[in-house]
Amino acid sequence: SEYTDVKEEERVTSSQGSFQSANHTDQISAALDRLSLAAVNNRNIIERLTQSNVVRINSNDTLTEQLKAYLQGYEALKVDLDQKEKNRSGRVKCHEDKLDPEEYCHTHGYKVIKVHSSMTCSCKVAVHADSATRADTKGGNTKKREREKSECQSGCCNCKEKKHKINNTFSLKKST
Repeated sequence: SEYTDVKEEERVTSSQGSFQSANHTDQISAALDRLSLAAVNNRNIIERLTQSNVVRINSNDTLTEQLKAYLQGYEALKVDLDQKEKNRSGRVKCHEDKLDPEEYCHTHGYKVIKVHSSMTCSCKVAVHADSATRADTKGGNTKKREREKSECQSGCCNCKEKKHKINNTFSLKKST
């Protein structure tokens, strides 16, 4: 009977060992499954991040090229604008050389070319006074009396600056 008890005890111990062994095997298997799943998830995340970075890099390259094109266009416009300003300032100086510091026109004011006066004006406003002079403007245009730069307002006199418009906004008094 003692022999049977020892054998029974060995059988129970060995079955518990087998159970514990199987339990450890299941735990290891589950841990390996979780580790494998995590590795797959990490690989998927890395692939998505890589694809996202490729899209961003391509977008940055496109934006960089567009910016270069805009900057080149800006530089071209700046050069063109600088050239136009240089040409314009030369024309204004040339125009000012033609001005008569003694003449006056009732319609155009103080800055008129040498052959232009109230009497010779060919582009008169409705209430133009032919007898207006610098000393007696007869209520005519007083613009440009103190200004340094001048431009013909109407473009109707012998000025080459034909882009100026007639300015009828000044107050005119009828001469009596």
